[in-house]
Amino acid sequence: MRLITVPGCEAIPLVNGFNRLVIENIDLYWQLQQLLQGDETIEGYYSMDNKPQKIKNTVVMLGDLVNPHDYGKIFAPKIGQVLQHYCSDESQNELFRLNEQIKDIVIEQIDESNLPFEISDEWAIGELFKYCKLVLLPPTTHSANGIMRYIIETASQLGDDRLFVVCDIGRYLSESDQLDLITTINELKLNFLELRQTGVRPAYLDTEAFHVIDEDYVMF
Repeated sequence: MRLITVPGCEAIPLVNGFNRLVIENIDLYWQLQQLLQGDETIEGYYSMDNKPQKIKNTVVMLGDLVNPHDYGKIFAPKIGQVLQHYCSDESQNELFRLNEQIKDIVIEQIDESNLPFEISDEWAIGELFKYCKLVLLPPTTHSANGIMRYIIETASQLGDDRLFVVCDIGRYLSESDQLDLITTINELKLNFLELRQTGVRPAYLDTEAFHVIDEDYVMF
């Protein structure tokens, strides 16, 4: 069970997949955005299985999709992990062998120069990937629909289980596009939360995935 808790109202339960939260109180709306951006001065927390999480590690606040985002930086923590997962034993052994050759050259230079240095024996393939400066290919479109698809496909491919938070995709997407994207998110079991200031539950969205907090902080 994943919950978002802010002072003054009930804990907000999130289902696995797509969630929509309508917050009619403008102060609470902005407060929650700041909380999910990792502002530690805002009271509240995001928890999984009753364990509060460090928001900067478990939540990605995308906000308004038409604003520029550094998607390479957003997904950077997952890139090396995924490449290592797909890297065959043969390839890893070859990389280890080449890494040892590089170390031998460095050690030789240290000895010839009589420098008071030593080199680590540690083998960390993740550090090698960092050295290669792996970068994520950027989206090929700047439309809201294209960006949403890019985020969904990238998160799925990288096995990213963080909570992605977007704001009011209804301003840019038709109902049919929203339904299509939400269906994909739920099929892939990705974790998404959309924040809105107004709205009613559409027929295609389950009641468990839709919550409203009114001006008086009452949730229904």
